[in-house]
Amino acid sequence: MTFPISELHVYPIKSLGNIALNTAQLSETGIVYDRYWMLVDKDGRFITQRNIPRLTLFNLRFSENGIVVKHQESELEIAYDLEGSEKLQTAVFGTEVHGLKEPNRVNQWFSEQLNKEVTLIRASKVQPRFVKNHPDTKVNFSDSSQYLFLGTESMQHLNEKLTSPITINRFRANVIFEGGLPHAEDEWRCIQIGNSTFEYVKLCGRCKVTTIDPNTAEMGKEPLRTLATYRAIGKNVCFGSYWKLVESNDNTIRLGDEIKVLA
Repeated sequence: MTFPISELHVYPIKSLGNIALNTAQLSETGIVYDRYWMLVDKDGRFITQRNIPRLTLFNLRFSENGIVVKHQESELEIAYDLEGSEKLQTAVFGTEVHGLKEPNRVNQWFSEQLNKEVTLIRASKVQPRFVKNHPDTKVNFSDSSQYLFLGTESMQHLNEKLTSPITINRFRANVIFEGGLPHAEDEWRCIQIGNSTFEYVKLCGRCKVTTIDPNTAEMGKEPLRTLATYRAIGKNVCFGSYWKLVESNDNTIRLGDEIKVLA
């Protein structure tokens, strides 16, 4: 049995909006530009929707020269090529990470939009970050691993339990697929998509970001309250699974490609 890919997403700036893709370029840190940038506060601590829910209202798109960020009626373009070289060291959930600061014009724009002093950094290619318990695997500023997979059957199963259904974009997956039983992705250990092979890393433990409506930034209690009734695994509430790329001939996956389970 195979499982067709129905959606592909990249999240260039951690905790901001996604960009939907027809074709995803794979790399040793995840989809190219996934969580490549991250906001930090004036004390150098990383910022997410956990402390600023309205980050979800920042929309992104690719342009010829960079990433375009839009918030309300204001837009900013961030160049693919770094305009500066000032370093900043911080941590993501206790793991040391190294970044390079974007220029003042970028940081001023974000600070004005958030009414808070912030700095945007991009991942350092000189001092990469490695995944805990997988020392051969690099990531940018993602919470944990390179690729997050989630099945539409898992989503449908959850919505059948909720009083008010929610959309799958709450879960910020990179690869969304169709078919199989709910949570089939829990059981896979090695998969192939086209010319690329992935290995299982771990289940994705969920946080309060899933309770934020991505269209309004309003926070509630669902779906965590319901997920906790049947998806509590150890100390976490899990939904979706993390994967790492182990081999690829073309570093590309596309909408409609089929996931083949190897183990």
